[in-house]
Amino acid sequence: MESAKSRRRDSEATAAAIVTAAAQLFSQRGYDGASTREIADRAGVNVALISRYFGSKKGLFEASVLPMLSIKSLLSQDMATFGARIAGYYFDGLPEKAADPILAVIRSSGNEAVTAKARDRLRQQFIDAIAEKLRGPEAKTRAAMIIMTVSGVDLMVRVLRVVPEHEDERAALRDRLARDIQALVDG
Repeated sequence: MESAKSRRRDSEATAAAIVTAAAQLFSQRGYDGASTREIADRAGVNVALISRYFGSKKGLFEASVLPMLSIKSLLSQDMATFGARIAGYYFDGLPEKAADPILAVIRSSGNEAVTAKARDRLRQQFIDAIAEKLRGPEAKTRAAMIIMTVSGVDLMVRVLRVVPEHEDERAALRDRLARDIQALVDG
């Protein structure tokens, strides 16, 4: 007979496989473009398990995409070098991702049911998290400006891949972005 611990471990592995498959497909096709059947097939599970573990496709989106929307790793270090860390992320070799929460949100933006939660998460995990780290006046406004600036860079560099071909131009953009973001941090 199967033990409760074994069943729990299997259900945890199954839920994790579903979350991984969903995050990948939502990143590639958005909420409306990714079907639960396709997610289940990629995860190697029965489609009924999505409802069992997550309640709905919306619940699965919230479980698979929203937790990835975080900037905590960049905020865990000294804020005196925050601008350089952000600029380095975009101009010193972008990491490849199997699942990209920003792409998932962008590609799902036509569906208000999921984007409302994504907006709340972005405010909390990006703007509010940065504002808590800032000193001086207008911390929330400066944090919002940082995220607006980074969002534009993210769209152009990471999503659309509009990056200068020459290293000296990339370096100039990296340095300018670092200075601009740091000026907002420093207030």
